Amino acid sequence: MQRDDPVAQLCVYRAEAGLHEIKRVERLPVETKDWDEKRAKIGLQEGYGLFSSLTSRRHSRADAHVILGQEEGTIMELSKWINSNYLTPEGIADVRESVKAKPTMKYCVLDNFFLPERIDAIIAHHATLKFDEAADRTGHDMVILPYDGAVKWADGNDVGAEFYFAEEVKEYFCYLLNRLKPPRTSVELKLRWHKPHATGFWIHSDSVWRSIVAIMYFNKNWKASDGGLLQLWRPDEASYDKSTIFDNIRSDQRLDFLNENQRLKTNTPGGGWPSHWPHQSRDMILVDQIVPAYNRLFLCDLDADPTFHSVTPSCDKIRTGFVYWLNNESHPNFKGK
Repeated sequence: MQRDDPVAQLCVYRAEAGLHEIKRVERLPVETKDWDEKRAKIGLQEGYGLFSSLTSRRHSRADAHVILGQEEGTIMELSKWINSNYLTPEGIADVRESVKAKPTMKYCVLDNFFLPERIDAIIAHHATLKFDEAADRTGHDMVILPYDGAVKWADGNDVGAEFYFAEEVKEYFCYLLNRLKPPRTSVELKLRWHKPHATGFWIHSDSVWRSIVAIMYFNKNWKASDGGLLQLWRPDEASYDKSTIFDNIRSDQRLDFLNENQRLKTNTPGGGWPSHWPHQSRDMILVDQIVPAYNRLFLCDLDADPTFHSVTPSCDKIRTGFVYWLNNESHPNFKGK
C-alpha cells in the first residue's frame, strides 16, 4: 500500500500476553477516492470487530502502552502524552459509550487528559508566544467575527507539535468518537489567548469541511462564575412566540445575554445554517455548558451534527487553550486554513 493511497487510518491492535506493547493487526482500505458514507459505516463495524482483541482484554495502568501507528516513519506513543486512564480498554470503552449515549451531538469531556508534565510544558511555551487578534476574528469570508480572542497558528516548532499533527492522534480521536477518519485529512490548530473581560462568541458551527473539533483548556482554578463557558445549542423544530430574537450580532458587542437565555431565536448563526436547511428563524435550546478548566478536553464529531456552540463573556482573568480541527480535504468546499 502506497503512502498516498486513500485509506481509513483506523489501526487495529492486539495485546500480546506478557508483553508491555500493542501490535498492529490490520488496516482498513477505502477503495474509492471520494468519501462513501455507506461503505465507511460498514468498514467501521468491521473495524470494531478487529479492535475487540484490544478492548476485550484487561491489563494494568502500567501496561497501558497503546500505540496507534503509522505505516512508515516514527511511531508516536500516545502513552507519552495522554493520561493512561484514557488508554486502557476499559477507559476507551467508557468514553465511546458516553459518546454513543448522546442523543444528537456526539461529544465527550475528558478531564486530566494530558500527563501533568506535558500540559505544563505546553502552557509554559504558550506563555512565550505572541498572539494575533485579527487572525482569530477574521473568517474565511473576511468578515470580522463577534469574538474576543487572539491566536497563534501552531506549527512544527511549537511544544506539543509532535502530538498535534500525529496521524495516531487523528486515529485515536476518531475511534473515541465511534467513527472512521476521512480518507484525506489535515490538522489546523489554533493556540488561543483571551484577554480579561472577553466579550464572548456568538452561536456558530465549525462544521462544513471540519470533521472533528478538540478544545483543550489551560486555566487553573477556573470556576463557572468566571465565565468563558462553552455552550452547546440544539435547534428546535418548535417555535415559541416568547423566545427572544437575537440577530445580526455586532463584532464589538458583549454577549451577556448568553448567560440569561436558555432558549432564544435567531436566523443569523455564525456561518449560517447548513446548506440543506431552509433559511428561517429557529429557536435554539441550550443543552450543555462546559467550564474551561485546566487540562480539560472537549472532543466532538462535527459530521454527526452541526454542533452549534457559543462562548459566554468572561471575568477579569486571562483564558488560554488550543482548538484542534481535523479537516476533511475530500469535502467539495474545503478551503484550508
